[in-house]
Amino acid sequence: MDKIDKQILNELQKNSSIPLSELSKKVGLSSTPCWNRIKKLEEDKIIKSRTIVLDNKKVNLPITVFLSISIQNHTEVWLKNFQRVVQKYDEILEIRGAGFLLGIKTKRKNTEVIQAISKNKLLLIAASENIIRVAPPLIVTKKEIDNGIFIIEKTLKHVLKNVYAIEVKTPFNRLTYHDSINLYGTDKPDLRISNTIQNFTEIFINTDISFIKETIASKGTVRGFIINELFTRSKIDSLDEMLKVEGSQGLGWFKVENNEISGPLTKILNDDEITEISKNDNCTILFQAGKTNETAHYLDILRREIYEIENNNKYEFVWIDDFPYFEYDEGKLQPSHHPFTSPKDVNKFIKNPEKATALHYDLVLNGVELGSGSQRINNPKLQHDVLSKWGLSDHEIIERFGWFIEALSYGSPQHAGFAVGIDRLIAEMLNAESIRDVIPFPKTQSGMDPLTDAPSSLTHEELMEYNLYIDGENDE
Repeated sequence: MDKIDKQILNELQKNSSIPLSELSKKVGLSSTPCWNRIKKLEEDKIIKSRTIVLDNKKVNLPITVFLSISIQNHTEVWLKNFQRVVQKYDEILEIRGAGFLLGIKTKRKNTEVIQAISKNKLLLIAASENIIRVAPPLIVTKKEIDNGIFIIEKTLKHVLKNVYAIEVKTPFNRLTYHDSINLYGTDKPDLRISNTIQNFTEIFINTDISFIKETIASKGTVRGFIINELFTRSKIDSLDEMLKVEGSQGLGWFKVENNEISGPLTKILNDDEITEISKNDNCTILFQAGKTNETAHYLDILRREIYEIENNNKYEFVWIDDFPYFEYDEGKLQPSHHPFTSPKDVNKFIKNPEKATALHYDLVLNGVELGSGSQRINNPKLQHDVLSKWGLSDHEIIERFGWFIEALSYGSPQHAGFAVGIDRLIAEMLNAESIRDVIPFPKTQSGMDPLTDAPSSLTHEELMEYNLYIDGENDE
């Protein structure tokens, strides 16, 4: 044992749970060499075990095991819980610390041990033939999500400044899905256009206009724009035709010139409606009537058509969150993103999945979605419930996702992630018409690769090598 080993031993005798970084500084080593010396001292049985009290009994653990927990600032509660689980099984041969992981060596792969670890909220990292890796679980809270958002914003700010010489302000704007749809008609708003959708529903509460009356009675809305310009009839007709191509029933409109209202619906307006509309003089009012989510698409198109981008050299980032968990697609309830995202409130989801929101996040730049992220489900029962609410039977759930739900039962941690589409970011920064313009070897619309001519035919020998055959090959 040399001088440094004696220093390490002395410090550990004073405080066996001293952080590795602090211990390393005291003995003049970096973390890895210091850790290796600790393990060697333990193997040579020079370092004594750390004693903790568990159920009124003293329990000894290797010092490296305790240190590996202390390094990550985890509590003794977790360590006690860990010991409570593993000490029940005589098949466990050894427990060793490695970084922030603990390795459990068993006589054979033991599912019972794995399940016990999971039930006691100990995070299972991996399990092979006879080695189980566990670590204290990370609880994903709003703070962790905000930290992740901060890192993404900081990274993008750095990239734009150092690659494109562009300064952007942080933190980025944030909108809920509900506000984004109501104000911009889309969950990918271009904030370079400051004009937002206005709600005219209150003006028509007692209307005699039949289609608007029916819309309001069915809990729909009347929304649109007030443009400080008198559009020509030909321009209005052009906008009307554009929306009809997209599926709209048509464009509603009024023009107000010198406090006089004109338009095809003017004769049906009552006195209150005339008073309210004429408050906006020398303007054109364009609107859509219907369910908010149904008319949002048309209003988004209209907004981008009638208003100009105020500054093409401006870069407006915005986060969109609180997405609905489910939405209707052709009358069927479908996950708005995918059925593995965690609901924001589990109790609300179980009671009313159609009104539930998801822990999902989109990052948008100038009307282009750069990337998406979410917190995933890590509870097997909740995952089963989500698939059931989606409309899958128990048989279908087991048939299609049984393997996945079983995997979650072994102790998946809470986890979240986010990815920015690099090609989308570059395409937007270069004002490219398509991401294919910035991809080195893009595929064709049919999926062909011009560089390698893939996909190509396989020879009979190649098919036989993988035990495959092509049904109907002679008919091709």
